[in-house]
Parts: sequence; structure tokens; C-alpha cells
Amino acid sequence: TVSLFLISIVRQSEDDKSARFAFGSSEPLDGILELDKNTGNVRLVHSPSPDPKGSLFARASRKVKEHWSKGEVPEKTSWGVSPELGGLLALSLA
Repeated sequence: TVSLFLISIVRQSEDDKSARFAFGSSEPLDGILELDKNTGNVRLVHSPSPDPKGSLFARASRKVKEHWSKGEVPEKTSWGVSPELGGLLALSLA
């Protein structure tokens, strides 16, 4: 079997200036981040539990910013890694 570490990212709201996303590695997705649609800056609104080193936020924000750089504000996306398959998987669920 192949194990997968997955961070789910789901858009919660969007307006002309920003988009908010829930994110986390398990349900319920209790982390919240906000994308500034003009600058691409991503800020942490609420840290998911547990995320003591901020690694979930770092990965989720990088994935959201990657979409932003392509002109996208996805409804759903994810970041995943599988040690058995040699590393990072680029996952996007639209």
C-alpha cells in the first residue's frame, strides 16, 4: 500500500479583494488562510490543530499562491506527499 500525507484546501468565501480558505490534514478543516488577490500575499487567520511548527500553513499557502500566480482562485485543491512514490504529488481538485 501507498501512504499519502494530504492537506485539503477548500475555498470558503471570495470577494474582489480576497479569498478565504479552510485547510488541514483531517476533517474538520479548522485552519483558515486568506489570499490577497491583488498582491498574492497569504496570511494565517487561524492555525489548524495540530500544526505546532506551521508546516501545514506553509504548504497550504504555497499551494494557494501557486494557483494565484496562474490567475486561479480554486474552489478546492490539495497538497500531498507520498514517501513510497518518492515525494511530492501535485494535486488539484476543481
